[in-house]
Amino acid sequence: MAMLAIDVLCYMKLRLALFNKNKSFFKTLLVIYSLSFLILTGVGLQKKVNVFYLVGDPATITGQKFYLGALSNLGILGWCISAGICFFCAALIKYRPYERETYSFFLGSGLISAVFLFDDLFLIHEKIFPDYLLIPQKLLLLAYGLSMILFFWKFRRKVINRNLLLITLAFAFFALSVSLDMRFIPLPESIAESSLRSLMENGSKFLGIVSWSLYFVSVGFQSISTMLSENNRYSNLG
Repeated sequence: MAMLAIDVLCYMKLRLALFNKNKSFFKTLLVIYSLSFLILTGVGLQKKVNVFYLVGDPATITGQKFYLGALSNLGILGWCISAGICFFCAALIKYRPYERETYSFFLGSGLISAVFLFDDLFLIHEKIFPDYLLIPQKLLLLAYGLSMILFFWKFRRKVINRNLLLITLAFAFFALSVSLDMRFIPLPESIAESSLRSLMENGSKFLGIVSWSLYFVSVGFQSISTMLSENNRYSNLG
């Protein structure tokens, strides 16, 4: 009889845990769908911009070829991959008390990647800040650069111990791209006014994003592999 009571109690606890988990899941869904419907409602109700301009594809709207902005789109996907990996790793190790620094590193890196993702997606430093907010482009780029330097300096031990080459290449390519964009590097007039300069500038940025993404793919894989190995070791000890 006592064993039956214990089994019933365990079953009730399990059901309660599943209920709380499902309740939390549905709350999250409710928030996400509510925000999505609010965005769609706002797009539909506003009268300043043609709705088609907000929901259509740029190539379709402008009547251009499907490959319009292909390299830029690939770069945005690179930022998205980096942000997703960082947030995923941060979520996995969030409740491991001896991994607080690693959690902060992944969370911060995910936020940085997300900021650059939205910057590229909505032309924040190229259009929104200088044209609408009247904040110089150079000032925002300087803020980006200083923020990244301070962040990676704070976590320098983790960066040095994990694929330093990739993150160094990322910074080098980003610096080259910004230097070409701001015309800090003097170029012959035949190159400065040609499509070659644009290829050099945007190509450097693309290589920087590739290096950045590869770095976090590698670091994320290492962190998850280490965590799984530790879990298996503890399971074997148990």
